[in-house]
Amino acid sequence: MEDPTEVSFSLALYYQDLLKGLEVAIERLSRDYRRAIIGILFQLNNFHYISRTINSTPAFEAIITAEWEQKYQLIEESLVKEYL
Repeated sequence: MEDPTEVSFSLALYYQDLLKGLEVAIERLSRDYRRAIIGILFQLNNFHYISRTINSTPAFEAIITAEWEQKYQLIEESLVKEYL
């Protein structure tokens, strides 16, 4: 039987890789918009959704570190500044 700590660590790595892949996909897709402002809104909407989901899902609390939550908050703040 696997150690719960190892399973938890493996899940954390999996979700962090998944989130990194989403981040890359969102950034890539945002470049397809003709107007840069629409691409910024696209990114802002998606990163806000990811951030909100992480913060509102109890299962993520044990897996996603505060470092990742802060990362998405910083991305959102940066996008808001670009938008304004």
